[in-house]
Amino acid sequence: MSNQFAKARCSKPLAVIGLETTGLNPAQDRITKITILRIEPSNAVTSYVQRIQISQDSAEDLQHERDTLPRRGNPSFAAVHRHIRSLLIGSNVVGYNLKRFTIAFLKAEFERVGTDLPIARASLIDLEVAD
Repeated sequence: MSNQFAKARCSKPLAVIGLETTGLNPAQDRITKITILRIEPSNAVTSYVQRIQISQDSAEDLQHERDTLPRRGNPSFAAVHRHIRSLLIGSNVVGYNLKRFTIAFLKAEFERVGTDLPIARASLIDLEVAD
């Protein structure tokens, strides 16, 4: 499979995204870790892995999750959203359960910081496995 991927010609970068969250509801739960692997058409790769510190207000609402929340010292989503945005701009997006989970969480987090998720023209490649 890796040989087939290496031979594939893509005109746009691919951004492979994985998230960890405090729950399943983007309106109330938060992203606690984001991983992005951006693969350029030239095959250059940028890897980004970041734990996200959620706000104290959110942490108090999520008492059942407090032992698994990122510890102090990690940046907030607001502090890293510009870098995340730069990795997504102009790319097609790949991920597991992308349409029902990942995109909803990313949209909610970007809205909280007052900007949009920059994937309006992206193709979404959802790796959701059928039951």
